[in-house]
Amino acid sequence: MRLLPLILCLCVLLPSWSAAAGRTVLPIYVAGYIDRDSLSLEGAKVRPVLATATLGLWFLEGMGGEIELGTGLKDDSVNNLDFDVSTRLAVNLRLESPVINGVAAYAVFGVARSAFDTRFESIAGSADNRSYRGFRGAVGLVFPISSRWGIDAAFTRYEYDDDLGVNGFRIGARYAINDVTPQQRWGWLR
Repeated sequence: MRLLPLILCLCVLLPSWSAAAGRTVLPIYVAGYIDRDSLSLEGAKVRPVLATATLGLWFLEGMGGEIELGTGLKDDSVNNLDFDVSTRLAVNLRLESPVINGVAAYAVFGVARSAFDTRFESIAGSADNRSYRGFRGAVGLVFPISSRWGIDAAFTRYEYDDDLGVNGFRIGARYAINDVTPQQRWGWLR
């Protein structure tokens, strides 16, 4: 949770610093999401809610890299077990189609690390924190509402070590820091 304000500050300061230094501005975007995850623990489903911030850079038209940082907003309880996602960090490759009929489709592939906090309400000292690493894949749609803003919705699947699988749905907003395209930034791509 402490890193979230730092990432958001970097999302604003990095493009400003680049422009002030007289360099061509990078094709950077930021996004914020609300994620609703779902996973089974011993036959019971838990559905924690997360807030996620993303910083991305377009390498080519329709291909970018991004870093995501998320933290739990609302934990979930099943029977006697409290479950929370304390942190999530992901590094992704984003492949996105051009906008056709007001919508763009995309796929995200990456690696993620998540830390889960659990605690049994009736057992003192039962708090536990475990970290898992694994593959992340997502498919989604972006609905542009202006040249810089878009609404983003996606289904996500996490495949962590120890055969732990997490499904998720997310909705959020994406903002292009500037109107620079990869072709404008990287002249050799023209």
